[in-house]
Parts: sequence; structure tokens; C-alpha cells
Amino acid sequence: MAYDMDRDFEWFIAHQDELVKRYNGKTLAIREGKVLGAFDNAVAAVNGVDLDMGEYLVQLCIPGADAYTVDIYTPGLVMQ
Repeated sequence: MAYDMDRDFEWFIAHQDELVKRYNGKTLAIREGKVLGAFDNAVAAVNGVDLDMGEYLVQLCIPGADAYTVDIYTPGLVMQ
């Protein structure tokens, strides 16, 4: 079965209040409704989980809808 990232994101939203109480400001690695780890940033979350775990959600754990949006800036990227 393919990994369902949307399901983990929905799980994050449903449990956001309790997760923020425990992990506020951390970036979480989440798979199948379980927190695999809490990290200082997204790079650490990507590098900090065993690759044998497969795909997982990397999610900033902060209160409110700001947690649902991310801006990615890539220096030197030219869109045509």
C-alpha cells in the first residue's frame, strides 16, 4: 500500500493542540499517526529518521493555521 501523507496531515490537525503542548516549535517526523521524532528544523527531521522507515510527513508543530503553510525559497531557481 502506498504511503498516505494526507492521512498523517489530518492526524496532525486532529491532534495539533496536544502536540503543540509537547513539541511547540519543533519540526515533527510523522508516519501512520506516530511521531517518529521531534527536531529543531526540517533538515534535521529529514536527516534524523532512519531511511528504512520509508516515507513520512515533516511537519512544523506550532499553534494555528500557520502550521499548515510553508514557503520554500530556492536561490538561483529560475521559473520560465
